[in-house]
Amino acid sequence: MKVLLVILSMLFSISSFAFMNDLECEGYTNANERIRVEVLRSFGGSVRDALVTVQGDRGSNPIQTRHMIYSSRRFGTRLELFGDQAFRLEVDIWPDQAPRWGRTYRGTYTNAFGLNCRFPNAR
Repeated sequence: MKVLLVILSMLFSISSFAFMNDLECEGYTNANERIRVEVLRSFGGSVRDALVTVQGDRGSNPIQTRHMIYSSRRFGTRLELFGDQAFRLEVDIWPDQAPRWGRTYRGTYTNAFGLNCRFPNAR
């Protein structure tokens, strides 16, 4: 019985950490730096967190910036997220009307174009 409880608790904790992000984007900036944008889930409110990680040359320390996203808009097949510190992320989900799991979409972020974006929680 204890073994079953341990296994169930491990599966629950692993699955809950695996799906913490609503949106994940990766690509390169205009300065050829690797960038990763992660938008976290919102629990009970409309304000969400976003973590932007920029990795410069190999061996350099990544720079992380945390943003608060306070607004999002939808125009047909285009999603736009806005936040503090001039945060603006746009994701084109065409040809879908809503984000789908397992699909990769194109996105743009300040000084970064051609991002590959995924919605790990989409159904």
